[in-house]
Amino acid sequence: MKKNQLSYFAFPVIFFIVLTIKQFFSNSDIKWSENLIILAISCVLIYLFVSIYNWAKKPYSWKKN
Repeated sequence: MKKNQLSYFAFPVIFFIVLTIKQFFSNSDIKWSENLIILAISCVLIYLFVSIYNWAKKPYSWKKN
């Protein structure tokens, strides 16, 4: 994974923080388990998509005899 692609993981973290702050101010009942599950799933999905994207960009070298 390239260094500039590590910044993609800031989006789930920011979403987690915003969601937690929203829950704190709206009804003061923060659902930590749901927020952490959303954070974990989104990080895994971003990692998979970035890995597949980097893998697809690499050209295939055909064996020429």
